[in-house]
Amino acid sequence: GVWQWDRRTQAVEAIEVLERNWSSPPIPLEEWSGVRGAFPLAEEWRQVMTEGEYIPEDQLLVRTRPRSGQVGFEILVPFRTTTGDSVLVNRGWVPTGEAQDFPDLVPLAPTGVVSLVGRVKPSEPLLAGRGAPDGQVASIYLLGISSNLDYPLATEFYLLVNTENPSPSVSPL
Repeated sequence: GVWQWDRRTQAVEAIEVLERNWSSPPIPLEEWSGVRGAFPLAEEWRQVMTEGEYIPEDQLLVRTRPRSGQVGFEILVPFRTTTGDSVLVNRGWVPTGEAQDFPDLVPLAPTGVVSLVGRVKPSEPLLAGRGAPDGQVASIYLLGISSNLDYPLATEFYLLVNTENPSPSVSPL
């Protein structure tokens, strides 16, 4: 039907955006077109680079994230750039623990000044009716995450980490 053709067109457009932006050279976060204002969907997956420090005390885990047939968590840590802006960084995925509904190991973010390259991603929608225990969220809904912090956080986009320097001793990716 017509809806199938429309869905295929949407899928092709999404693949084209990913292919175009995946191999793009990183640009400074401050120069990225979506840093102030609405998220430009044509920029999803674009690589940006920035420096700053993680804010590990505000780390969160995103529940129910599948990967290779396993269910696990994504690790979210706010990052304060050297310009003073804060952005959420998705540092990777960890599996659910062996004996509990929580990871056995959550790698710590590097301390001190960190240079990172990440891919820009838009905020996810709020999943109404889905809760999560303290320290966890049901989705990467940036307005909700930001409302629980005592400092401003970018709410239009987050970064999916590609590289960190210095590298953590155990990588969650």
